[in-house]
Amino acid sequence: MSAYAALRAQDVRPKSPFEPPSPQSSLLEGFSSHSNFTRTLENTIYTSTSIFLGLDTTNHIVAVGAYELLVHRGRILVNNLHEIKEGAVHPIVLCYSQSPLVICATQEYTSRAERSKTGENGHLEPKVNGLMPKFTTVIELRNLSTGLPALAQYCPLLKTMYYRPTSTYTFKLVMEPEDNLFAVFYTAHTIKSINALTKLSTTPTSTPESVVVIGSKNCGKSTLGKSLLNNITNTINNPVAYMDLDPSNSEFSIPGTISVTVHSEPTFGLHFCQTNALKERRNKFCYYGFNSAGDLPEHYMKCCRILVEFYTLYLFPQGIPLIVNTPGWVRGLGKDFLLEITSLINPSLVVYLTHNDTISVGDFEAEEFESQDNPDDEVISGLTCKNLITLKATRIAPKVTPSLIKLHNRLTYFHHIESALKFDFVKHILFTPPTKLYFNRNSPESLAGICDLGFDLDIANSPEHILQFTETSLMGLCLVPTANTKMRSNNNLGPQVIECVHPEKVVFVCLCMVHSVNTRDGYINVYLPCFPQQISEFTSPYLENGYRFVLIRGEGEIPPVEILMPQLLSDDAAIPYATVEPKMRIGGIWKARKNLGRKNQK
Repeated sequence: MSAYAALRAQDVRPKSPFEPPSPQSSLLEGFSSHSNFTRTLENTIYTSTSIFLGLDTTNHIVAVGAYELLVHRGRILVNNLHEIKEGAVHPIVLCYSQSPLVICATQEYTSRAERSKTGENGHLEPKVNGLMPKFTTVIELRNLSTGLPALAQYCPLLKTMYYRPTSTYTFKLVMEPEDNLFAVFYTAHTIKSINALTKLSTTPTSTPESVVVIGSKNCGKSTLGKSLLNNITNTINNPVAYMDLDPSNSEFSIPGTISVTVHSEPTFGLHFCQTNALKERRNKFCYYGFNSAGDLPEHYMKCCRILVEFYTLYLFPQGIPLIVNTPGWVRGLGKDFLLEITSLINPSLVVYLTHNDTISVGDFEAEEFESQDNPDDEVISGLTCKNLITLKATRIAPKVTPSLIKLHNRLTYFHHIESALKFDFVKHILFTPPTKLYFNRNSPESLAGICDLGFDLDIANSPEHILQFTETSLMGLCLVPTANTKMRSNNNLGPQVIECVHPEKVVFVCLCMVHSVNTRDGYINVYLPCFPQQISEFTSPYLENGYRFVLIRGEGEIPPVEILMPQLLSDDAAIPYATVEPKMRIGGIWKARKNLGRKNQK
């Protein structure tokens, strides 16, 4: 059956593993902003580290924060879509920039004797079996300590990003409506479409299926792509490839990169890709270096071709299906990107989230002429695909600006420690000594040079400009074969400027913050992420086979809080500053420069 036929087929077949057992009709009617669950002595048990909840099929809960979700009895649906059976445990981390989850019960009541006959609770201890016997479903929300709430103190700009516990629990049940807080919502048609796509992607065939999701910004492309990924990995154990081509806001790519990553289990909260970025050898990251696909279009499409080629050569032969998320740009240069991306992939199906006649929630306001300037037939015309479907987009006003999301992603990347969901925002990164990268040496572990990603800057033969270009910047640390570099500068004072001849042979390792360059001793001080063991194990085989380190710079902005530490200064600390007011100094009067007050001076 083709993708189009699978989506349009009437639902007359028996229930399959790809369909939820009984979606709550109340959740299909509109957005849920809070729990409809009333806590009583019978349905709620509090412990020092968790809360047990007894649910029936009319209840659903909404929670924020970080917690482990355990199902002790029955079955639940997450977001009215993903079925979780008893015995399952899922760590969930949520932030306020995304919609929280809706958790509801689905299983009808069966007696304890009937459950013991079917063996549903055979693996549970007797004391858990006896919990709240009147309720069809018993779940537990358990504390999950991540260190992320400390981000509010580390970077005050992000103080509203995460729930900050005010009690003994790292999470909160949302019992009353809150401003601009809406849980994930799917219409009945969208749920049916996702389940049909899940079945299509998991049906054994000689050719793995590929799905490309397109649409304008704030249409829910990332949410839909992630939901499809979760639905497939939650249903079967087969791996799924997720190609994220949107450099502006991605959970699945390291900041500044676009990627194709392989997943074997669902993530129902935030996904932090650095957890296994270097451990999973089937992952491929291309360092793009910018926040928008339009900043360096030629280099962006070059990275896209490298990822598609990687999938085609290594993952496609393994029968791994593919989900592709694209930039939220459907006209002009964005349409050109879509035409070339679909031409490269030739997907089984394109899912278009239309911005016309959409479901808008909260304070969202579409651009005045968006629908007129982007009619659906113009958006989808010329795309290369076997089939295409259109779904209604659900649009919610962003709770956090793109610049703050970029700041958040970079901070969580550098402060993520070896453990899967642990972050250190207590100790400032400047309290740790930087790593020294030596340059202009013949050592295999030394730096071959820096690459400017095609900037039209005359830095190659000016040591002073090279230092200005390098210091206090964010760069990508990569590996390249020695024969894959072309020298562009010839100086002995600073690192060499090189050009990567074959970008497809560049191996991305990690991001690094360049602190300073020591020209006397020939090394660069850099701060690396908090998983040095992974970096060492990943790079050793390449260094043994003739690869060298290079630093590649994109837009290069370091989070200001990583360099400046105003919280360490006392109130009366004497620090240098500029002012337009005359100030007294020893030996006379210091008058500010006249130019400092000009409005047009930048």
